Amino acid sequence: MTLTPEQRDKLQDDYVHQIVDDMDLKTLCCFVYDSISCSLDDYSTEELITEVKEYYPDLLKE
Repeated sequence: MTLTPEQRDKLQDDYVHQIVDDMDLKTLCCFVYDSISCSLDDYSTEELITEVKEYYPDLLKE
């Protein structure tokens, strides 16, 4: 099967939507948590602190 780039994009988009639609809330929350955590693993400590300061500065208060 051969797809144009546009067809591939649509197929991928439809597939992702279907996967998400089929997830219950607990599974979706676990997936989001794991995705964010994995992404943050690649941050340096300075990058992580900068990110936290921008969105949730109260987490840095001692």
